[in-house]
Amino acid sequence: LGYRSEELVTMLHIQSICIFVMVAMFVHGTNTAASSEPPEETESPDTIESDIKLTDEQLAEIESIIADEASGVGARKAITSLSKRWNNAIVPYVISSTSQSDSTVIRKAMTYWESNTCIRFPPYNSGAGHSDRINFKKDYG
Repeated sequence: LGYRSEELVTMLHIQSICIFVMVAMFVHGTNTAASSEPPEETESPDTIESDIKLTDEQLAEIESIIADEASGVGARKAITSLSKRWNNAIVPYVISSTSQSDSTVIRKAMTYWESNTCIRFPPYNSGAGHSDRINFKKDYG
């Protein structure tokens, strides 16, 4: 055959390694019952992606984000965290005396936002239960 003994030994080693790899693949592929983990596609109870445990708060936040995306809030670039939103999308406002000359422009802008979003801009009224407000104030800076 024309092979030297060293070449034959190397070829036999390579052949042995190939046979070992094929046997290992066969044994591993047929012995899935011994595995204690479910397949990746199978959800485990109280987990996401089969292996991630969440607190109730984390799960609620994820569900809120999913609901917001389904409703289109995410597409509108809205803040999804409820704790950072104005209550009921009502944003009371005050136009300070320094901005009275701009009040027409300010009100037109608020009307635009009201017609294109769910946000409403009522004038601030503590008697109506408003506690927070935005203040239009002409100043330096």
